[in-house]
Amino acid sequence: MRRPLSLLACVALTACGAGQLDGSANDASQTAAVTGSAIAGLALANVGEGACSTNAAGGKGYMSSCTGNGGAPEYWCADFARWVSEKTGAGSTTALTAAPGRFNVYGQKHGTLHNSPKLGDAVVFNYAGNGYADHLAIVTQGNSH
Repeated sequence: MRRPLSLLACVALTACGAGQLDGSANDASQTAAVTGSAIAGLALANVGEGACSTNAAGGKGYMSSCTGNGGAPEYWCADFARWVSEKTGAGSTTALTAAPGRFNVYGQKHGTLHNSPKLGDAVVFNYAGNGYADHLAIVTQGNSH
């Protein structure tokens, strides 16, 4: 039986601290140009698609989503977030994998982890440590309280 999903941590994709998602130096003008709404917009443009669907950029799938499981589709939430990050120019994601918990590890290492979700953030659900989490999503809308 699966645990219910609970929000644990958010990782900013728009302001990657000292480096991009691959750990390299980040050009300040590139970071300024990427907004949470650009990330959310691309994510929303792909709502309803599957691991091997034609994506909004005209390609097939998202990163290794279509072949990462020994040539078959894999759980692809982190693949999708990596793809959105790269396509919007938020940064290369070579330091990340298809494992959603790697976003949490990245956020801890680079100071982009926080507990208040913002538009365009990657949200890690049920982080269990050692780079393992149940799920990852991109914030596409916010509601004020």
